[in-house]
Amino acid sequence: WGSQVKPLLRKSPVMTFMNGSLRLVAPERKERSTQRTQRPRVKDSELVATQSTVVETTETGGTTTEKRVIKILETLIDAYKKNNKSAISYFKFVVDPNCFGATIENIFHVSFLIKETKAKIFIEDGIPYIKPLKASKQSMGEVVEKKQVVTNMNMYEWKRLIEVLDISEPMITPVVA
Repeated sequence: WGSQVKPLLRKSPVMTFMNGSLRLVAPERKERSTQRTQRPRVKDSELVATQSTVVETTETGGTTTEKRVIKILETLIDAYKKNNKSAISYFKFVVDPNCFGATIENIFHVSFLIKETKAKIFIEDGIPYIKPLKASKQSMGEVVEKKQVVTNMNMYEWKRLIEVLDISEPMITPVVA
């Protein structure tokens, strides 16, 4: 193939001129100042103290997400017991009628309960329900069928859920900032 194309490419390109002039004088170079900023020296003892403080805080306190997930699990168990140990409508549980953002956060936090098999979502008659799982099922290593679903919700759908499900109060207590 190369030998067939070679005769077509033998000639070098013709030199042409650009329209307009080129600047004949080189632009002046600006000298950069090469000053380095001096950082304040920190003692090694201060660094060690800071590191140990951070480790202690995370080990004892846990993250805010972990705390929130535990609080939501407690709320789910209470709601389950009040509902005669029957499953609760998933959307009635997670929707906060006062705040769209809180609803999205609730959905996010409930997803951790599902992932850690502390709760189960199932669909009955086309409606999603949620219920807590017993600790014995978690610890015995019972095989739980895991499926992942990605959902989305916009403000219109959120308002429709509030209207259709007649939600006036959130089941999950909102976080006070």
